[in-house]
Amino acid sequence: MLCSVGPAAAQTITSFDPAGSVATYAYAINSAGVVTGTYSDSKHMDHGFLRQPRGGIARFSVFGATATIANAINKNGIVAGRYSDAKNVSHGFLRTKNSSVTTFSERGSEGTIPAGIDIGGTIAGYYVDSSAVSHGFLRASGGSMTSFDVPGGTNTWSTAINDSGTLCGSWTDANVPRGSHGFLRTAKGEIDLFDPSGSSNTYPYAIDAGGDIAGTYYFTSSTEAHGFVRTADGTITSFDPSGSIDTYAESINVNGTIAGYYYDSGAIAHGFYRTADGTISTFDPTGSTATFAYAINAKGDITGNWMDSNHQSHGFVLVP
Repeated sequence: MLCSVGPAAAQTITSFDPAGSVATYAYAINSAGVVTGTYSDSKHMDHGFLRQPRGGIARFSVFGATATIANAINKNGIVAGRYSDAKNVSHGFLRTKNSSVTTFSERGSEGTIPAGIDIGGTIAGYYVDSSAVSHGFLRASGGSMTSFDVPGGTNTWSTAINDSGTLCGSWTDANVPRGSHGFLRTAKGEIDLFDPSGSSNTYPYAIDAGGDIAGTYYFTSSTEAHGFVRTADGTITSFDPSGSIDTYAESINVNGTIAGYYYDSGAIAHGFYRTADGTISTFDPTGSTATFAYAINAKGDITGNWMDSNHQSHGFVLVP
């Protein structure tokens, strides 16, 4: 479903970079407006960062890591992400507000990828085993890890978790190896499967406190990506900003507002947000040649990154 698009209402977009950054990627923002993400230095080493609402930025790296990717933060300021070791194997980490870092991996994993963290410190994600098969996991705040798979699936990827412990993600069907589908898993372990009508590949990326899910899907007969929202009652609505040839719905907040980005016919990426009534507004930081919005908090603050004319990436925060 194509939706009308208008320029965003009065707002403030602030661009930022950690000191020494040659490329900045902001991936998550919590209810207090604290942003976390990753930046690359002049030696192309990746490090994590935390940006406070007033602009102060703390940089950090997991000890001994060749790359640190911070991609989730909860209301208490605990950060989750992954790091790479000297053998380029990915492991999980969490960083507390007092800067203490704990690392973890699923037993037998060839790569552990945290995707989200809830208010209690439970981390959701997926890991890859020695047979290159992906499985979902939950890591409790005490450190215990639970592995799970969608029944009948050949791969399971957890991509987000809300503060009720409900998570969402994608899975592949043994009978349809080239297609992926969406799933929801409750805190009790109950699993519900879904796809937008006509979807050949479904990718849920975010879930809000009420259980509404946002993501992207592809029609069987098309290579174009479309956005969707699945409300807690199971209703699925498809949407695209006008002029979009690919739509990526990356995040949803408690008010049902979705943030993401889309590509126009000239293959230029722009940021957008879609309110619960279906209204879509677009935005770009001044001077942007490509805008990628990845996260939105309860107040409607949005973070992501944008590219300048020299192809350098910078972080941004949009405050409505």
